[in-house]
Amino acid sequence: MSSEPPLLLLGDSVVQFCSLRFLQFLQVYSQRLTAVKNETVEALIMDTSAGHSNPDPCVKKSPFDDLNREELISKCKGLLSLAQKAKLAKAEFQNEIESYKLQLEKCEAEKTRSQESNKILQELVDSLTEQKLNIITEVDSAQNKIKALGVQCKNYEHEINKYKADLIIKDQNISDISQKLSDLDSELISSKRQNKRLMEENEQLINQLTEIEARTAEFNSIGLEQREQLQLLEQHVLTDKEYKAEIEVLNNKIKELEDHCKVVERETTKQFEDKINELTQSCESEINKRDKVNVKLRSYKDKILKCAACINQLKNSRYILTKTVKEYSENIPKWQNDIIKASKVLDDQVNTLKNQNVSLNEKVLKLEEQLRQATPVVKDIVDEINIDRLDELRNENSQLQTQIAKIQQQFSDCSCHNDKIQQELNELHSKYEALIQTELSSHVAENNSLKDQINDNITTLNNSTEKNKELMKSLQDLNIEKERLNEALQNNDLIECLSFQIKALESEKFTLVKEKLNAKDSVIELENINKRLTEQVSNMKTDFQTMKAQLESLVHKNNVLFLIHKKNDNDSEINMLKCKIMEQQDQFNLMQKEYENMQDLNNLLKEEVDTLKFSLEQPKDDSEHSDLNVSLQTDIVKLETKLAAYKHENSSLLIEMKESRNKIKEHDALVSEYDDTKSKLMSYKNENAELLHEMKEINQVLKERGESISKQQKAISEMERLIETLEKDRNNLNEEKTTLHDKVEALQNEFNLAEKKRSENSEFLNQIILERDNAKRELTENENLILSLKDEVEKLKQTPASADLPNEDMSTSTISKVEEFSRMRDLDETFEEKYTKLRIFALKLKKKLNETTAILQSTEQDKAKLEKMLSENETKSTVSDNQTSHNKSESNINDQLEVSELKEKVRSLTAFVEASEKEIDKLKAEINTKSHELASEIEAHKTTKDDLEKAKRTVKKKNVLSLEIEDYERSLKELSTKMEEKKKKMVQMESTIDTQEGTITAMKTQIKLLEEQIKAEETQNRLIKEELQHIIEEGKDKDSVIQNKIGIISKLVQDLEDEKRKNEEADLEMTELISDKEKLIMSLGEDKAELNQKVRRLEFKCAEMNEKLKILNMELADLKTEHTSYKSGGAVEGRGSRVEGADRLTHLETIHCTVSTLTQCYKTQISELEAKLQKDTELLKKQLTAAVESARGSESAPSPPPSKQYFPSSGSGRSPVSLERLLEEGVPEDESLDTSSLALTSDQEIADLKRRLTAQQL
Repeated sequence: MSSEPPLLLLGDSVVQFCSLRFLQFLQVYSQRLTAVKNETVEALIMDTSAGHSNPDPCVKKSPFDDLNREELISKCKGLLSLAQKAKLAKAEFQNEIESYKLQLEKCEAEKTRSQESNKILQELVDSLTEQKLNIITEVDSAQNKIKALGVQCKNYEHEINKYKADLIIKDQNISDISQKLSDLDSELISSKRQNKRLMEENEQLINQLTEIEARTAEFNSIGLEQREQLQLLEQHVLTDKEYKAEIEVLNNKIKELEDHCKVVERETTKQFEDKINELTQSCESEINKRDKVNVKLRSYKDKILKCAACINQLKNSRYILTKTVKEYSENIPKWQNDIIKASKVLDDQVNTLKNQNVSLNEKVLKLEEQLRQATPVVKDIVDEINIDRLDELRNENSQLQTQIAKIQQQFSDCSCHNDKIQQELNELHSKYEALIQTELSSHVAENNSLKDQINDNITTLNNSTEKNKELMKSLQDLNIEKERLNEALQNNDLIECLSFQIKALESEKFTLVKEKLNAKDSVIELENINKRLTEQVSNMKTDFQTMKAQLESLVHKNNVLFLIHKKNDNDSEINMLKCKIMEQQDQFNLMQKEYENMQDLNNLLKEEVDTLKFSLEQPKDDSEHSDLNVSLQTDIVKLETKLAAYKHENSSLLIEMKESRNKIKEHDALVSEYDDTKSKLMSYKNENAELLHEMKEINQVLKERGESISKQQKAISEMERLIETLEKDRNNLNEEKTTLHDKVEALQNEFNLAEKKRSENSEFLNQIILERDNAKRELTENENLILSLKDEVEKLKQTPASADLPNEDMSTSTISKVEEFSRMRDLDETFEEKYTKLRIFALKLKKKLNETTAILQSTEQDKAKLEKMLSENETKSTVSDNQTSHNKSESNINDQLEVSELKEKVRSLTAFVEASEKEIDKLKAEINTKSHELASEIEAHKTTKDDLEKAKRTVKKKNVLSLEIEDYERSLKELSTKMEEKKKKMVQMESTIDTQEGTITAMKTQIKLLEEQIKAEETQNRLIKEELQHIIEEGKDKDSVIQNKIGIISKLVQDLEDEKRKNEEADLEMTELISDKEKLIMSLGEDKAELNQKVRRLEFKCAEMNEKLKILNMELADLKTEHTSYKSGGAVEGRGSRVEGADRLTHLETIHCTVSTLTQCYKTQISELEAKLQKDTELLKKQLTAAVESARGSESAPSPPPSKQYFPSSGSGRSPVSLERLLEEGVPEDESLDTSSLALTSDQEIADLKRRLTAQQL
């Protein structure tokens, strides 16, 4: 019902009105015909009855009188046939009348509908005119707003550029400050470590000096007593009774000395316990400090989380930020000056500490020289009574060494913990730099806290300087006391008593010197590692700055593109609105034309109706009735054709109305879609920011993985070096074993000779027994150590080293998820393979350790054999006690010399065993450190896995496609619901139309009023037409302007695409430059590692040569003593010894000269290579900076490729063995490993992985 047009309803109503009038006319006409027929029949019947009854001549004759019966019958038949035809015509007319009645009813219904539709049309016209006026006003206001917004946008762009420039300057200042803070932290840490080392060395020196003083005092007293005893022995040699009494006295004195030694041991143990307590207290204080540092770090983390929560508030308070930024820009130079002053103060303090260190080392060297000057005088005198003391001192020394090893382990644990703290601090610095851009105000408190920490560190440094001053004073006092001791040592009587003691001290000194050299090597290694770390940190900072600049440029470009896109969107919206206005104007013109046509038709219909009324009012004659019927039929046909035409026109108008309604709906839908797209754009921007943040986090995780890999490779290289040293030691042990066998045979011969001469040397035998007991003790201690080492090795074997890395996928960006998934899976698989191979490598190292333990067991067996020989010699000496005692005085000297030689040999063996034990302890400590490092790396890998899983979850949640699909589904659901609601409304409207059909009859009276209103509206429409024509002309002008703007926008879009292509090419070139830079850095690092290895080997060789020189000096001194002792033995033997001594001296001098020349050559080579490396690095940095600047500045043309002369050539590099191949084939058991090849291959594998990553990203 509602689908029919209103004009068609109006035409139908007119036709119904005409048809009703025509039917009324037909009814009247039929009634008159029937009346005529009845009258004629009645007249005929009356005529016939009158003729039969009264044939009156006077009465007029009817025309039927002259007729016959047959004629009358025929006439009656004709009349009957006429009557029948009339009846048939009447029936037909009645049927037609009923059909016309139905049509009239339909026409009336349609008429009512047309009236309602006319009202609706009038309302629509009114609403459209109002909408048009509103739209025109809105367009004008929108244009004014657009102009004002354009001006505001330009102002905002200028302000944004200013703020960005200010932020860039402030970021640079903040990055410089953070770098300075990190440098200060590293310097503070290094100064703390140096202070700790100096404190430990000073404590060791003080302890050694106190022990030397106590021993010298004891040796003085014992020497005097021994001298008196020797005088008594010389006087009472002839008489056996006096000799026995003296022996008893000596035994009593020995017992007293033993008691005294026990008391001294107790005192020393108490002292050591006190020292251990002090060390534990210091360790606890350090642990407390670390706990405080951890608490501070946690507080920093909490602050960072709070800062992240405050980001939303900071966005709203932009104006406040600008004010604070200005204030900070004024305060930053002040802070910089304060930091520079503090750094200068710290540098001065560090320099003073270094100078103090140098002075202390010089004093220590002077003391060593004084000791060396005192040694040749002391070597002439030999005493064997103080062997017990020496053994006790050795035991104490071994205990001290074990304590030192424990302290070193604690120190290594502390260093690991400090490294972890440094890593956390670096992470905090990175987060700090990332948060500076948005949270300057929140970081002021942190800067203040850092200043407080710096002040605290300065106070600690001042305290440490005061402590160092106190230590200097104590060293001066010790030097004074040492000078007194040197004056006392010049006495010949004391020198004779201190020979054995000083030899033992020299051996201890050699061990300490070795330990000092090892410590220096470790310090050098740590310094190298520190330098590498600082270089890596500087490189990372430069990379971070470049990435920061790139991100800022990208953000700037995104903002520009967003503004352009926004302008384009606004222009497109304006164009759409204008197009819609034009369409609506066209529709309105069409509607007006149709309305005028309908008015013309209405006028025509009115005229026809008037004519019909006039004709109906004037029908009189029968002849005219027929003419009227014909004319009416023709009019009916015409009216039907007009009705069909009107219906067709109404259907087309309805279709156009539907199209207009659909267009209005589409306009509303476009407006809603525009709002949705705006919201989506904002969500996409947020997602892009989140994705950039996730990319940064993933890059940090990858960097941390690379650092862990480099640490593992360094650990592997260090383990390989240790294996090389162990293999060298094994070879040396084999050689020494052969020499020991030879020496054992010589000792057997010498023991056979000594059996004949020891018949009268009971005292010496007692001393040898004491030495045997001490050797047994040492052997038991060594066996316990070996057992403990074996237990530790078994524990190490049993410890599970399986840290399987899970093969889980990770996604780094939304561009190529599948490729990244496969790539990360490959990386995890390679890491697992390398981890398994490293585990196999560790097992092989454990096998090597087992071999070394087997070698130590063989040395223990050799010692046991020596003990058996000594026991046999003792039994033989007891048999020879009954021989003559007349040749005592002559044989004592020879026996003493032989015993001294034997003791020296035993001491050398013990020293060798101690050195091997120390090496084993070192290996244990290194194994422990490596295990700690592996555990820390496993934990780091787990943390990275967790971070990757979190990133995956976030990425899965924020997939762009899924979000778009969900948004589209939601929009479709909303549209479907809206359509259903509109359908319901249509049904309701139809029901209302049905209800309003009853009120149509009452609206007929209002048609006349409407006609008058139509005439008034026609005048208004003419005015509106003129206005529309003016608007159309203006719209055409605006369309031309819009087309020009569209052309300009297309050109700008093409320019943008060209710039994007150029930027992509520049990015590709930047990636190539970065890859080349990484290659250069890797090659330089490899060369540097090789040079460092060469330097260490040379230093190690120099240390060995120095040790050999010292041993040869000792042997020369022994030869001199032998020469002086064997002067009475004959001139021939003296000449031979002199010649041999001179030859040895010349040989040693030549070796010394060659070693010094080699060291000088190597030092010059190293300095030259370092200068070359510095030059190369500076050139590379200049090239990279130039390339970065050219890539930033050249927006039109791509940056030129880098020069090839600074890149390493492929032909000059060595062909190292790959790490995978070496791990698969295993470590050779007898041959030494090439550490340089492993180091090179690991770096090359990292470079290959980076290349693959860059290739996949491109």
